[in-house]
Amino acid sequence: MVKEPILVLKGITKEFPGVKALQSVDLEVFPGEIHALLGENGAGKSTLMKIISGIIEPDSGSIVLDGKKVRFRTPREALNAGIALVHQELSLIPSLSVAENIFLGRWPRGIFGIDWSYINDRAQELLKKFDLRINPRALVRDLSVAEQQIVEILKAISQPHVKLLLLDEPTSALDV
Repeated sequence: MVKEPILVLKGITKEFPGVKALQSVDLEVFPGEIHALLGENGAGKSTLMKIISGIIEPDSGSIVLDGKKVRFRTPREALNAGIALVHQELSLIPSLSVAENIFLGRWPRGIFGIDWSYINDRAQELLKKFDLRINPRALVRDLSVAEQQIVEILKAISQPHVKLLLLDEPTSALDV
């Protein structure tokens, strides 16, 4: 049985004033594949990921996700369709815990308010799944930058129905 691609980009073009960031880019991503986009600064890698994830719209070209033509106008639309993006810059809240950051905006409510034990338990399960030794109750400000980047990635993959994870230079925040 031939697999169908999860994502197909055809002729993606994007121009900014005085700069052609992307010119007729084609890409196919199949289930289970890992792709790396390599290029110099300004080559358009981040621009392409921002188009796929709904942050910016292409000037021309098409995006097909799971066999259906799509045009994301917001990151929420892309996320609801199963595309998660981890940005170069950290977007965690230092005064919140690891668990609170992973599930930020998705805190479940119980009879007595937010179900903190559920959030902490789910975060612990996620950390254990990837054999990570980070306390889900630890404040993000007390983590190393590398650990914070891991939390960013966990935050993205914890989203419901993620089928495509985009990492836009996730190690750029690391000082190595």
